Amino acid sequence: MEACKPLNEYAWLIDRIRNYQDKMMNLDSAVDKVIDEMPESFLLKKFLEGNRAEVKMMFLTEYDEEKHIEMEREESWEEGRIEGREEGREEGRVEGILCTSKLLNYLWKNGRNEDADRAVRDINYMKELMEKYKDELLINL
Repeated sequence: MEACKPLNEYAWLIDRIRNYQDKMMNLDSAVDKVIDEMPESFLLKKFLEGNRAEVKMMFLTEYDEEKHIEMEREESWEEGRIEGREEGREEGRVEGILCTSKLLNYLWKNGRNEDADRAVRDINYMKELMEKYKDELLINL
């Protein structure tokens, strides 16, 4: 970057603007202050002073675009999380129905109608039976 004076000056400009923004200065004021503080020896100074309004607009647009992209990224992540949760819940419901069906069929086939009736009324008892017979039922709990 040292070999390219305008690029080095631009990097200085950006660094100063960010430093002023970190000190709670708004972008418009930070751009003005940095252009005013820019050393006279900088090749970019005359151009930036002569096109101050356009320079500010460019910075505002660039910064707004970065914020917009970040906001969209965050919204997409949140939408993905919500969608993933919904899919997980649906898969869980389906798996729960299948496990319940397997357990009740197992109990009925083995003449354990009272256990089946109790399991339908008592979720904790159903969980206990699923845990007890998970190997026979091929249930992953």
